[in-house]
Amino acid sequence: MGSRFRAVTIAGGLALAACTPAKQEEAKATAPRTAAEAASSPAPSGRKAYFGAVHVHTSISFDAFTMGTRTMPEDAYRWARGEAIEPGLNGVKNQVQTPLDFYMVSEHSEMLGVFQEMQRPGTAASKLPIAKRVLSSDPAVAAAAFTEILRDLNAGKLDPALLDPAIGRSTWRTIVDVADKYYEPGKFSTFVGFEWTSSPENRNMHRVVMFRDTKVLPDLPLSTIESQDPETLWKRMDTQRAKGSVMMAMGHNGNSSDGGRVAQVQ
Repeated sequence: MGSRFRAVTIAGGLALAACTPAKQEEAKATAPRTAAEAASSPAPSGRKAYFGAVHVHTSISFDAFTMGTRTMPEDAYRWARGEAIEPGLNGVKNQVQTPLDFYMVSEHSEMLGVFQEMQRPGTAASKLPIAKRVLSSDPAVAAAAFTEILRDLNAGKLDPALLDPAIGRSTWRTIVDVADKYYEPGKFSTFVGFEWTSSPENRNMHRVVMFRDTKVLPDLPLSTIESQDPETLWKRMDTQRAKGSVMMAMGHNGNSSDGGRVAQVQ
């Protein structure tokens, strides 16, 4: 599949089509200096604002699942396009008033798809001791199970039984296929990515990794089970770029990093 945009600059939920260096300098020189001046200024030629989101979890992610989310990537993209999706555990039917321009389901790469398996009788995941609490109808019990799992993940002591690369690869392939299915050139752009959930000493160093297209993707996203060091992520991204990928990583919730996101030394 071709690239969704030639270039984008992401800032929260807003993306602006990128300009050439010359046009960027021109824009700086003519940029309004006050809010009042900005309100009365004409829109820069050649630019258009697009709205969407790139940090989205469905029930595939362990945190969303234990908090009661049961939607899947298909539901997420349908919602972003303006369709009404079926009620969740709260009984409320969800629909966005204004369809979005772009969207990316970016599941946590850790334990990818394993929690979905817990609700399928007879699977190895469904027989894990913690599965009963994860699936509890009591939100407090499920939340306590999540807290326990997150604590172990951040401490590097996660139960190996919660890790299944085969499930992860299959789930990742599904995420990619669904993104491709809902991509509509010129109308609705979908991206593929994941969240690398590094939290050393419980400091949020998470990064959302975003691919320009689905032409060249890894077999399985990097997870913090392999490493919590951002340098490992950068190296893995460089390796992937050498294979032909165009990608970037964005930090999120930096306010929860206790200053770690902007540390000057390791």
